[in-house]
Amino acid sequence: MNNVSLIGRLTRDPELVTTQGGTEICNVRIALDRRGQDGAVFTDVKCFGKQALAVAEHKRKGDQIAVTGRPSSTSGRPLAARSARSCT
Repeated sequence: MNNVSLIGRLTRDPELVTTQGGTEICNVRIALDRRGQDGAVFTDVKCFGKQALAVAEHKRKGDQIAVTGRPSSTSGRPLAARSARSCT
């Protein structure tokens, strides 16, 4: 199984939503530095359950965050084309 580890800064305040089943989901976007290159790469991240509550309560736009998890795609497009956007 593939795992990724990312360290970056939040580009906006976390958005916390609760599903009809009661599961908390926190949506964030992270800006990742491209070492040795100009610009940044942006990726969307979802946290679930207790982690979602902790991120929503303790993190704000501009805060540094470390994320470890599995990459996924729900749109049918490859992950790199869907969630990683390059900005120079």
